[in-house]
Amino acid sequence: MKKIGMLLMVCYIFLNSAAISANEYSSKGFFVLQADTLNIAAPSTPQLYSPSNQSIDRPLKTSLSWSTISDAATYEVQVATDSLFNYGVRDSVVTNIYYELWWLQNSRKYFWRVKAIDFLGQESSWSEIWGFTTVSAAPPKPALMSPSDGAVNQPQSILMKWYPSEGAKIYTLELAADTFFNNVTHHIDTLRTNSMQISNLKNGMKYFWRVNAYNKGGLSDWSQVWRFSVVLAQTPLLSPANSSNNQSLNVTLKWKPVLSADSYQLQVSTYPAFSSIFFEDASVKETSRELPPLSNSTTYYWRVRAKQGSNTGIFSDTWNFTTIKPLPNVPVLTSPADGATFQPLNITLMWNTAPNALMYRLQVSNKSDFSTVFFDDSTITKTSQDIYSLKNGTRYYWRVSSKNSAGSSQFSNACSFVTVMLSPDALQASSFGIKKVKLTWGDNSDNEAGFIIERKTTGGFEVIDTAAINKTSFIDSTVSMATAYTYRIKSFNSAAVSQYSNEAAVTTITSVETKEGVLPLEFDLFQNYPNPFNPSTKIDYAIPFESSVKLTIYNSLGKVIRELVNGIQHQGLYEVRFDATDLPSGLYFYAIDARSPLNGQEFKSVKKMLLVK
Repeated sequence: MKKIGMLLMVCYIFLNSAAISANEYSSKGFFVLQADTLNIAAPSTPQLYSPSNQSIDRPLKTSLSWSTISDAATYEVQVATDSLFNYGVRDSVVTNIYYELWWLQNSRKYFWRVKAIDFLGQESSWSEIWGFTTVSAAPPKPALMSPSDGAVNQPQSILMKWYPSEGAKIYTLELAADTFFNNVTHHIDTLRTNSMQISNLKNGMKYFWRVNAYNKGGLSDWSQVWRFSVVLAQTPLLSPANSSNNQSLNVTLKWKPVLSADSYQLQVSTYPAFSSIFFEDASVKETSRELPPLSNSTTYYWRVRAKQGSNTGIFSDTWNFTTIKPLPNVPVLTSPADGATFQPLNITLMWNTAPNALMYRLQVSNKSDFSTVFFDDSTITKTSQDIYSLKNGTRYYWRVSSKNSAGSSQFSNACSFVTVMLSPDALQASSFGIKKVKLTWGDNSDNEAGFIIERKTTGGFEVIDTAAINKTSFIDSTVSMATAYTYRIKSFNSAAVSQYSNEAAVTTITSVETKEGVLPLEFDLFQNYPNPFNPSTKIDYAIPFESSVKLTIYNSLGKVIRELVNGIQHQGLYEVRFDATDLPSGLYFYAIDARSPLNGQEFKSVKKMLLVK
């Protein structure tokens, strides 16, 4: 290109020979070009025009343009995927002040610059470096999540969910009454999240639904079509009236019919949550059902739901009625649950209402046989009692009986609970020499038997030891060098365990060249960090006394890649950085071979590391 420029310049000078002095021609009639005599300056630096710097969502076919340089013959354009122009560089020479890019990829950032070249081959400085980002690719079609395909008994208000589609900005959700979507009931095309709450669906109706995704790169295909059906309408109850009392022991339950129902499911229980079923009939053809003989002074809960083949409606509201009352029953304890732990020091004890009961007697003890009782009140008229100032980390037992004018019931089965044990706090962890970590904490409990110490690295927490009662420090001597650990502790005794303390993190000693003041007593080769790595990692090792040390890198075939260390080293901890910029991804090995001339001790060790680019 420079030779062509020279030839053109010769022509130029020949045509304008009057401007060249006679002594510039040879005796044979030819002229001689002298750069100093011409004194032509290098061209100016181009100014970039388009696309604007840091612009985004550029099309995959993009044109670069820049300012015209009056004395430029050509322009050199460079495009790269990094601002230092080390990667993905494309270099072109053009005569225009624009350049068409046709090979761009979606969602990539590119950098570009231009310089001018005149007829003599003189070059300007590079222009500024500008960058732009191409438009993202159209998103893939979404995958539906819930409700699952073929789901039945769905509520009238339902959360439709699908998996996010990579790069999607907006979703369109459609529901229809037919699989071909000829009868669309819902069309929402402005969704920016992967879910939508749909309300007021029709009871007993089958719906079909699908989703597509959109971004500036385009519109995806529709997802698969899934279907679900909405639950039948709730069944209205009729009699006996809700919360009615003094019902006979022979009761017939009645309810209103539900449109499209071909049968009904009836459930009766003595528990409001229906945790235990007293009576159930899943195929009642009428809208009433006589119950088997009931028990005195018992509250029954009942509910009904409609059925249409395999499709079932939602249960009705739960109604209850109470049969005629005999002597009071034994109360049922409800809260806290038997064996409950971490209970507060000021607690509310609760139990169910016992039929026919006018008052209740509550006893609380720290003995399972109630041989000593610190709370005993037989005048309680409600079904709960507040107990204050309990001791932390202690198991308590409690029981209740009911009474009325006819007498008292037996005590309920005793339940127990354990009050919360106060947690240790202010946990701190610090490196404590070679392969040691020191923990310190605050002891808030007055009756712990000790402390459980847990530790984790990259996995979950594991118990590593315990500390004795009233201890507030611990030395962990089972750690590795150059490793990050996280600790937590909790106090315990025979009855209770506290919540965990705060977590404390520490990284054990890491060398930077030789660590002054840290003198290892044995050889060691530590795992490189980070691992996997890209493109460099560090390798630490320990030398307990003056030794001849060789540290070598091998590939997965056993071929020597690099020798990082080869020489005499004194006692200390060392760090070597391995740069694998020029190597491919894969598994590598690093090996140390150390031998002391002082005592003849040898040490060899090999470890693996993974390069991922």
